[in-house]
Amino acid sequence: MNTTMADAPRGSQFVHLEHYSLKASSHPRSKKGRANIKFIVDEMLRVPSASRHVPHVKPPTLLFGTQADIEALPVVLQQGAAVCRDAKGRKQRSDTPLLMGVIFSFPSKAVDSAYLAWERDTIQFARQHFGTRAVAIARHEDEEFPHLHVLVHDQGRSVHRISPGYVDGKRSRSSLGRFQDAYQAAVGAQHGLARCGPRREREPSTKEHKRVKAEIEGAHAELAALRHEAKRIKAQVDADAAREELARRNLARTRQALEASMASLQQAMAQRVVLNARRLDLEALEVSVKRRAEAMDEIERERFDAMVATKAPGRAKP
Repeated sequence: MNTTMADAPRGSQFVHLEHYSLKASSHPRSKKGRANIKFIVDEMLRVPSASRHVPHVKPPTLLFGTQADIEALPVVLQQGAAVCRDAKGRKQRSDTPLLMGVIFSFPSKAVDSAYLAWERDTIQFARQHFGTRAVAIARHEDEEFPHLHVLVHDQGRSVHRISPGYVDGKRSRSSLGRFQDAYQAAVGAQHGLARCGPRREREPSTKEHKRVKAEIEGAHAELAALRHEAKRIKAQVDADAAREELARRNLARTRQALEASMASLQQAMAQRVVLNARRLDLEALEVSVKRRAEAMDEIERERFDAMVATKAPGRAKP
């Protein structure tokens, strides 16, 4: 590992995979509709009709495989596909992807020593990863950055079986990510390339936009419902609080009235005790007066009797 390169990143790694069939898909949004096998072979060999996107075309440098073998790929794959059958014994569709193109790019303006070191390790990585299925490797030097174009096939069978971007015939982001991670560990990090570069903001698709919009509208509706419910609960709580406050005030008034009644009762009971005491005093006084009156009556009666006895006829004078 070159420590200087790893410690001073040049940029980010670029690895791009594309699948091609004998007959390109007619679907307007299909990536396979951009080119078929014949076109991508011609593009790799810089045939003018397939290289109009390149301002100044230069012949490719073939690093693995011969030009004759590359030119024969459409026929070879067509013959291989003709004898291939699926699990039910059916022929493959004409738009089955039979060829995979892998682009490895290096952020250098020239084929210098740094590029050549990266190229050597990248070719080794591709051949180790794809094995004998990697049938051609070419260097292109006529675009912004020099890059490698690798062609991979599986003898006429669908390349979804061997593509890093597919698992069990289904597209897999995680599988493609593991392929990128493996390339980063084996090559990218050794040559000062970051795993990921700056990402641009992608506009969502119409379907995705509608789904997100529906989710947002649903969230707004749910929020409005929650706010309405919160308002109702607050009103209920306020009403309960008002009733509780009224009950508290009524209880306080009742308690005050009860305390006043108790004070009045205690005062009345105290007055009753005083009145009872006075009544007893009066009764005692009445008894005393009655006794005195009876005693005086007895004295008066005795005096009267004595007086009568004194004035009675025939009674001797003393």
